[in-house]
Amino acid sequence: MTLATVSAVEAKKTQSGKAYWRVQLDGVGWASTWDVAVAKLCEARKGQELDIETEKTGDQGQFTNIKTAKLPPATGAGAPSSRDALIVREVALKAAVERFAGVQASDADVVSTASAYVAWLLGEAEPPEPFDPDSIPA
Repeated sequence: MTLATVSAVEAKKTQSGKAYWRVQLDGVGWASTWDVAVAKLCEARKGQELDIETEKTGDQGQFTNIKTAKLPPATGAGAPSSRDALIVREVALKAAVERFAGVQASDADVVSTASAYVAWLLGEAEPPEPFDPDSIPA
């Protein structure tokens, strides 16, 4: 992971119409992502540092893709204690279970949602998308 400041974000489309985003990162250059969550985080944090993981692709490594992006970890007085982090995980799991109450969902869905809540509560990501129970197959 590398700390890089987001300078610009451009929405693009492939020739076949698939959406992707190009992100200008100070110290890295232009990088691309297919991940809408990464693009939204980069857009929301323009001018700020993000913890970015990239990979080189292409026959000669000429392309840079963003694998992950998140807020830099909290340090010093703002960093949660292990007890606080445990409480955040417990609250996030409870909220994820309540979110899926009355809806048939897999354990993986609940755990994934809880993980998204933890990242949001610890300031490492943007808030999760609003829940649409109709999007889950019956």
